[in-house]
Amino acid sequence: MEQNIKRSGIDGSGTIIIISNIGVCDGLAVEWRTSQLYWTDTTHDTISVSDLAGNNQRSLLSLGLDEPRDIALDPNNG
Repeated sequence: MEQNIKRSGIDGSGTIIIISNIGVCDGLAVEWRTSQLYWTDTTHDTISVSDLAGNNQRSLLSLGLDEPRDIALDPNNG
């Protein structure tokens, strides 16, 4: 509802917004080796990436997508 991606402690404390003003995010994945965050946006039909702090945000795919829902990463093939 808020159109944000947030981060918090495991107990829910310290919640901060790391990505703001996105559409509906149905898919979210973390590539732990490179500390990258990937997400889908079904409102804008994009797949985007940033670092774990939300910096260096960019769209990876935006052509030919129709409501991307999920995302899976293969860190061994990249």
